[in-house]
Amino acid sequence: MTLICHSKKFIFLKTRKTGGTTLEMALQGYCAPGREVEERTGYVETPEGVIGSRAYDGSPAPVFEHMPAGKVRAWVGPEIWNSYAKVAVVRNPYEKLVSEFYWQRRQARDLPAMGQIAEFRKWVQSDDRKWTIEDHSILSIQGRLVVDHLVRHESFGAAVVRLAADLGLEPLALTDFKTGIRPRQIEIIQYYDRDTVNYVRQNFAYELATFGYGLDSLFPFP
Repeated sequence: MTLICHSKKFIFLKTRKTGGTTLEMALQGYCAPGREVEERTGYVETPEGVIGSRAYDGSPAPVFEHMPAGKVRAWVGPEIWNSYAKVAVVRNPYEKLVSEFYWQRRQARDLPAMGQIAEFRKWVQSDDRKWTIEDHSILSIQGRLVVDHLVRHESFGAAVVRLAADLGLEPLALTDFKTGIRPRQIEIIQYYDRDTVNYVRQNFAYELATFGYGLDSLFPFP
């Protein structure tokens, strides 16, 4: 979901397959104090803030999960947008694409390791919608990064501690959601060959360049 918190003056922009649900559910209490935190929720608006709809039934809502930054800015207006801190979670694209694969193809976990790898490579080259690619529109407007506080997936715990301190929040209680979907016995580098690496380099060029992810050095493909 997207969060707009008036009480602490921050906006949470929700990216895909980055672990953002864990952070947003820890933050949403500041937007609706006393409201039960549930994984599925419709649009909520209180004096303290706004909770966008998340994993809901498809009912129209003015604020929703994975909402592009440009649409959030247009909805809140320039005064709030310019004065509130923008927060988002980012993740290495090589990791993120594997996570998306298992989210869409959960039955692949039943295959032997080499079968999972082969299915991943086939899926990458298929016409299935690659919605993690769209994160650049959540993080930027006209190619310019708009996020003030980046929480990196690979240093999640420490980054959340720093975020709470920067925003003047109490220590955030984190509960894992959507975990256990991807098997862990296969190393990330094993999923990739020349074609799939080139796919990431081409389609996630914004994230690789903007956030300095350097896993390209692990792959022997020019």
